[in-house]
Amino acid sequence: MVEISEVSRKKREVGAHNEIIKHRAAWANQLATAVVVAGSLPFIQRALKEDLTGPIIVSGIFWLFLGWAIHMVGSNFYLTTFMVEDDEAEGKNDEPV
Repeated sequence: MVEISEVSRKKREVGAHNEIIKHRAAWANQLATAVVVAGSLPFIQRALKEDLTGPIIVSGIFWLFLGWAIHMVGSNFYLTTFMVEDDEAEGKNDEPV
């Protein structure tokens, strides 16, 4: 039988680990947000002037896609690089799932 203190300790460790993951992966989110904002400004400016043309709409969609792609690639890079290193350092790769 597992003691309550051991369960609460593991919950705290998982919570702390999740916070570390969020802070380490924040660079991908910040870069993706910057790209989306930079690409959206001309689109929004033209929309307010009611001067939207096909190339401007395509450009806005492209910048949104680019921001999404940066976010996904950055998240995948983080998960495959740093998470594996963390697991190896803690010996978690030896445990069966």
